[in-house]
Amino acid sequence: LRGGRLNVAVISAGDYFFPGLLAEFCRRHPGVSVRLAVSNRDEIVRMDWDEAFGPGNAVNVIEKFANVTVVSTGFGERNARPDEVAGLVVVTGASGFVGAALVARLRAAGRPLIGTVRDVNAGMPGDLQPVGDLASAPDDLLDDLVSGAFAVVHLAGRAHVMRETVADPAAAYLRANAETTARLARASVRAGVRRFVLASSVKAAGEASRPGRPLAPGDTPHPEDAYGRSKLAAERELFGIASGTPMAATALRLPLVYGRPARGNFARLVAAVRARRPL
Repeated sequence: LRGGRLNVAVISAGDYFFPGLLAEFCRRHPGVSVRLAVSNRDEIVRMDWDEAFGPGNAVNVIEKFANVTVVSTGFGERNARPDEVAGLVVVTGASGFVGAALVARLRAAGRPLIGTVRDVNAGMPGDLQPVGDLASAPDDLLDDLVSGAFAVVHLAGRAHVMRETVADPAAAYLRANAETTARLARASVRAGVRRFVLASSVKAAGEASRPGRPLAPGDTPHPEDAYGRSKLAAERELFGIASGTPMAATALRLPLVYGRPARGNFARLVAAVRARRPL
């Protein structure tokens, strides 16, 4: 906040909390100018403003709070290279919680994509490709999968299992997460893929931070379970393979991912709040 102006870049138009936070800020600081920078002005209209401002959209926001303006940066559109806008995106784990949301967003943006799923389903869209278990997929299948792709978003893997059934969980995690990431990354380098994004986990960094100091990317990782160790191994495999190549590699150490229709611990938390159960 400088010079009486607050600049806000809206990265995720679907964030549950942003409208309420903006409304509260505007009520408390009516003299501060707020400039919302979004990649597309329509994003701000699609957000759920009802609870924060009452029924309406961005027009109501500007009418209610004269200090709010909305501008479009065109990021990802005007400022992007043509290959970034039109390039093929391969999404593994396309039927998962995060994958399904990403695929829907790419379709809405008109981006060409291939999403991998395990099994064939009736009425499955043509941009989804059944590949079975990626961990056991042959190299030639992986080569075909990423051929001609501009970017790969690798979401598939073995999730954190609460009730383990396999004889050697550590080996199962390493095979599904680290070894599969390495093989897919090598195939991507061979195919000339420009960007590779890996869905890692905050568990790769550790289970807890020191009091008063949040975990940071430069901290020495201390994963404490087989899942976290496999994700850290996957990151190291990816960065080692991408090093010295034109492929840019990114690992996202994701915490709990929420949204509609979230399941698991987040769904239980929502149910507890709705039932007014003490936590």
